[in-house]
Amino acid sequence: MIVEDGDFAKHWLTLFEQWLPTSGWQVDDRPCFDHYLNDGSQSGVWDVDLYIPVKK
Repeated sequence: MIVEDGDFAKHWLTLFEQWLPTSGWQVDDRPCFDHYLNDGSQSGVWDVDLYIPVKK
């Protein structure tokens, strides 16, 4: 995912409110986390992988 101007919540909300309910998956008990692929503090653009543990 590309995060611009520090709006990290936008992508998390999209995953939980739009993708997850239609995916057929359920959130598992393990924690969610994100992995930053670059430092966007200067440019305002971050490349981020979001991880949500799921179960059927």
